[in-house]
Amino acid sequence: MRNNERRLSRAALDKFKVTDDKLELFISYYKEDEIAVAGIKQTGNSESKMNSVTDILSVYIDDNLLIDIRWMLTQNPNTGQKGLITEIAIDSLTAGMHKLRIDKQAWGVIRKEVRFVENWDVITFQKVVNSP
Repeated sequence: MRNNERRLSRAALDKFKVTDDKLELFISYYKEDEIAVAGIKQTGNSESKMNSVTDILSVYIDDNLLIDIRWMLTQNPNTGQKGLITEIAIDSLTAGMHKLRIDKQAWGVIRKEVRFVENWDVITFQKVVNSP
């Protein structure tokens, strides 16, 4: 889970037990990701439009691809770490354990090719439904 006093290597949720109908996802921002976007654009072989770092990320919950994620660039005031943050609606999920998976496209600088990194990060969380 996210600790605002430390830098994150990959991604984190604010909490393990989610009681709201949305969860907040933070993904660390790397300068290398900008290089990946530029490299993928150079190949001219991208099936999708590569315009920003968010285009190299694919986010899934329980193996269902999430589309139309709205990302915001943020910076942790305690650590100075930059990252991307979003809120994901989970109102349609049942109570219980769920898996959030992030896949990522990376650019191989030496071979100058796109690498697909499946399971770049995997986070388990629990949706808790409070009874009225």
